[in-house]
Parts: sequence; C-alpha cells; structure tokens
Amino acid sequence: MAKNETLHKAKEAKNDEFYTQMADIQTELNHTGYQKAFIGKTIYCNCDDPEESNFWKYFKIRFKALKLKELISTHYEKEPDKSSYVLRYDGENVKREELAGNGDFRSEECIELLKTADVVVTNPPFSLFREYVAQLEEYKKKFIIIGNKNAITYKEFFPLIKENKVWIGYDNVKEFKKPDGTIQKFGNIGWYTNIDIDKRHENIELTARYNDEDYPEYDNYNAINVDRVNEIPRDYKGVMGVPITFLDKYNPEQFEIVNANDYRKSKEVPEKATMLIKDKEAKITVEVESNNNIIPTDRQTDRQTDRQTDRQTDRQTRTTYARICIKRITCSRK
Repeated sequence: MAKNETLHKAKEAKNDEFYTQMADIQTELNHTGYQKAFIGKTIYCNCDDPEESNFWKYFKIRFKALKLKELISTHYEKEPDKSSYVLRYDGENVKREELAGNGDFRSEECIELLKTADVVVTNPPFSLFREYVAQLEEYKKKFIIIGNKNAITYKEFFPLIKENKVWIGYDNVKEFKKPDGTIQKFGNIGWYTNIDIDKRHENIELTARYNDEDYPEYDNYNAINVDRVNEIPRDYKGVMGVPITFLDKYNPEQFEIVNANDYRKSKEVPEKATMLIKDKEAKITVEVESNNNIIPTDRQTDRQTDRQTDRQTDRQTRTTYARICIKRITCSRK
C-alpha cells in the first residue's frame, strides 16, 4: 500500500488540522537564504491557529533577531456561525482584532491582510493546496509553505515548477501533531518556496556516462529514460526523462525543464496536461536475450544471460513512473 495513504485519506475527509512541529520549522527556516528574505518584512501566517501554531511562536520569539517589521496570523474557526480573529505583533505588543468571518484564507478579510504582507509562511490545508498556491500567485507573494511532494505532478502546479516560479526547499516533514496531541506520520511531505535559496544554485555532480543499453529511449517520446538522479549521464545533450525526485537537487543554471508534449514521436501520442512523461505512454520496449524462454527482469540478469548459450531474443516492455523531461544547459567540467 502506498506510504502516502494517510495523506490521501486526510484529503478525502477534508481533515486538514495537522500542526507543524517546531523542530521542522527551525530546521528549514534557519537557512541563510530565508533569513535574508525576512529582514524588514511583514510575515503572514494565514492558515494557523496562533494559540497552537509553532509558526507564530517561531517568528514571535525571533522577531528582533530576524529584524521583522510585523507578524500577522489569522485563525480559522471551524464552528459554523462563529467568527474568528487576527493577531498582530510589532515586536513589542500583541494586538488581537475580531474578524467578521471565520478566518478562511479565501475570505475578503484575509485577502486584504494578504495584500499587506511580504512573505507568507504556513502549512496550508492539504485538500486546498492548488487553490492556495493559485492565490499566492495571483497576489504575487513570496512564500514558504508545506505541501505534498506529489503536487509536482498536478497540472495546475507543475507549470510553476517548470517556469522557475516555485521550487523545493531543503527538508522533508515526516511528522505532524494532531489537535488531540497524537503524532501523525506522512511519507512524502516537504517545503515549497519562491525565495531564492543557496540550494538551487548548487550543481548536481554527474559521474555516469551515456550508453544506449542503460539509457533506453521511450517508445512514444524522443527522450531517454534515467532511473535515478545519480545516474544522469554527464555526456548526453538530448532530452532525458528523470524521476520527480530530481527537483530536490534541481539547479536551473545546470538543467532546463522542458515540456514532454514537445518531444512526442507522433501526434497520436496524447498530450499530457501535466507536461510529464507518465501513464501508459511512458513505455520502454527493449530487446532482451532469454534462456529457456525465461525473460530477464533487470540489467544484471541481462548481462548474466549474455554469457550463456542457447539464447533467444525477445522483446520486453515496461512502464516507468512519472518522469520530468530535462535538458543540459552547462557541461560537466569533470
């Protein structure tokens, strides 16, 4: 069973109350690139209960050290017919103001607060991630937010990744605190940001070299398949399909993300709204040699079979997981 099953269940049930732990916030936000972006800025935590939120606590405790201008947080009230509130902190005093509505980030009140902010930092509802990011884009806000890593494959979200408007932060978040005090574990949660951080300027060290056996071409795309990020060949200049984990190390000065639809081998191959190589079109068919009609299942077995007699040529087809298409920009110096 997929290790993200818990997250999917939470999404279906609209159960979005998961509090981020202080250690995870500190580990991510203490990086230099973020710290520089906070100076003189108004921080808005618009999906947080200030009484429980470690985001609010983190920025309030470090307000002067970070040289912030103002800290704002709004609380979402789940109970119908009840209003909520906003907290403001200027480094000296906390001011509480009642809201007319329930504090939903989509409400007019919260949008007006958003307009006054410079940087948004929070853990938004998992079930509303697409809508939440769209709002941040609409109002052109800098942000550091938590989300499912599989959001990369959303047709609404991947274009932001491709156009270098959003990228992945430093760390993963594996555990959250629930309102009842218990810990909820997830499998594939991390940080997204549009603040320029040092990480995205670090080249991936490339050591592998291209050969047509280890890097077969897709049946439906003019691109080769790369199974692991550390296997990206240093000497290949064409289009490559790489795992989505590539984005953890992506440097836009080293690689360009391209639209897989532009590299279809024929117009009969359906265009993908996600711009990824995925689903049944992500097939790779290769000739393999089998002994006694047993088809090898991996490359190691292929090499062992090469040394055997009574060999038989056969064709083997497999479908890969979702792949991002990339091209080299710079050449390895090694």
